[in-house]
Amino acid sequence: MTDIAIRFEGAGKTYPDGTTAVEALDLEIPRGSLTVFVGPSGCGKTTSLRMINRMVEPTSGTVTVEGRDITSVPAHELRRSMGYVMQQSGLMPHRTVVDNIATVPRLNGVPKKQARERARELLTTVGLDAGLDSRYPSQLSGGQQQRVGVARALAADPPILLMDEPFSAVDPVVRQDLQRELLDLQRRLHRTVVFVTHDIDEAILLGNKVAVFATGGRLAQYATPEELLRAPADDFVADFVGRDRGFRSLTFDSAHDIPVRSVVVLRPDGSPGVVGPGDGPFPGGWTLRIDGDGAPRGWVRTGAEADPVVGGTLHRPGGSLRSALDAALSSPSGLAVVVDDGGRAIGVMEPGEIIAAIQDARLGGRTPR
Repeated sequence: MTDIAIRFEGAGKTYPDGTTAVEALDLEIPRGSLTVFVGPSGCGKTTSLRMINRMVEPTSGTVTVEGRDITSVPAHELRRSMGYVMQQSGLMPHRTVVDNIATVPRLNGVPKKQARERARELLTTVGLDAGLDSRYPSQLSGGQQQRVGVARALAADPPILLMDEPFSAVDPVVRQDLQRELLDLQRRLHRTVVFVTHDIDEAILLGNKVAVFATGGRLAQYATPEELLRAPADDFVADFVGRDRGFRSLTFDSAHDIPVRSVVVLRPDGSPGVVGPGDGPFPGGWTLRIDGDGAPRGWVRTGAEADPVVGGTLHRPGGSLRSALDAALSSPSGLAVVVDDGGRAIGVMEPGEIIAAIQDARLGGRTPR
């Protein structure tokens, strides 16, 4: 069996009025990968996705799924063999959460009791409380609805999952949660995922490989996120990725060689302390406020603990240079706060040492992500 799950060979879509949505697309999507289609509005990325399940019929070339030409499979059968998640969750408002999720298994002949049991299991899989099973979509938040949409797409245990801008309609905080949930699901389930977005940051975060589409339905570049950032194929890709692609590329450089320093902390009861390996130096002028569990709650000026608490992003051991730099840049003290997997502060990284590590990476001393 080939390692290619989906193959486009000269696949195109031209409408009767002569408009070309997709231009002779040649693309191979590996089995078990998370591949992202990204580009500006009207570039053909969604059309390309929908050709996979025949929601859009190609007008030229071929699309094969697991070695079979999609035109040889009845459209309804093809669609039931894949998961599909759209921008708006598309849940049926008159059905409960559990029955929404059970929709495709029921269409495939699975008994109602068995389909509902599977649906309840999937609620936990996508990070939802099983107690939500009897609610209706209108009783859920936008993020919860999108999670139910993902659960519904997974209900028939499909090898392929198509996702059409599934997180673009939710607020940024919920979107980050959903992105992390998807990455965690993919690590556990190893599905072949094709994901459409217009957001290059989302594409770089999620994709094993990224296909950048240009206006007119042309595939401009198909590469790993790291290759895309460091070697854009042409001016269009360089402009689309953005002038700060050097900053984004730091995502692929490890910060594990940067030492973690000690930091002065202020506990909830007002007593001072020190967190870290003990080799200093301590930051001058700032104290890190922590809660009773040791989690950082912001910075205060030393000796002026009544000042407003301000914080920044947090860095975790094993994270990237981009994470470390962002934590330092967003911190009023200029120090990147480092936390363990439980969210407890374990020290800080100094900006000078972060910059030195970045310079080393740029000179060729990169370490694998």
